[in-house]
Amino acid sequence: MVYCEGRWYEIGAEHLALLRAEIEQILTQPSTVVLPPWTGDLADEDAYNRMVAGRGTGYVLLDKHFLKTRQHRRGPGIEACDLLGPANELIHVKRAERSAPLSHLFAQGEVSADALINEADARERLVDQVRAERPEHTIDTTFRPRKVVFAIALGEGKRLTVDTLFTFSQVALYRTVRRLRGDGIDVEVVSIPT
Repeated sequence: MVYCEGRWYEIGAEHLALLRAEIEQILTQPSTVVLPPWTGDLADEDAYNRMVAGRGTGYVLLDKHFLKTRQHRRGPGIEACDLLGPANELIHVKRAERSAPLSHLFAQGEVSADALINEADARERLVDQVRAERPEHTIDTTFRPRKVVFAIALGEGKRLTVDTLFTFSQVALYRTVRRLRGDGIDVEVVSIPT
C-alpha cells in the first residue's frame, strides 16, 4: 500500500520490484545534458529557464511558447519544450514536491514529441519560434525529435533517485519512456541540484 496525496493505493510486490529496477536504470543512465543548480535566488521555473538560456551555451528558451496546430488547436496549444538543447534535445523542466506536476511533465514530453513527429505544422512553428529566439541556432523543418530530457528538481537538497521519486511519477515516467523509445526517441532524466 502506498499513501499518496491523501489517498491509499495498492501496488503488487512483483510489479513494484520491476518498476523500481526500471526506474533505477533510467535515473542512473549518464546524461549528455548538464544543467546548472536551481539556486534560491531563482524563484520559479520561468526564472530558472531564463537563466539557463541566458548563459550563452546553446540553449533556446521555449517555455511559454505554444505550438498551435491542426491537432492542438484549442487553448494556447502545446509547448514543444521548456528549453531546446544545443543538439536540439527537447528539455522539459519541472520543480516538484508532489507527483501531479511530474505526471504532467511526462505527458507534456510525450505529447510534444508526438506532435513534432507527426505534424508538419508543429515542426514549422517550432522552427519559427527557435529562429525568433536564436536565429543562429541550427534547426529546420526536417527536424524530428531524437532525444527528450526530463530535468527535475525536487525539494531543497533532494537528489532524484528511485527512493525520492514519487511512486505515481515512477509509473508515469516508465510508461512515457516506453512510448518515446518505441518512436525511436532516447530519453534522459537529469536531476537538477537545488
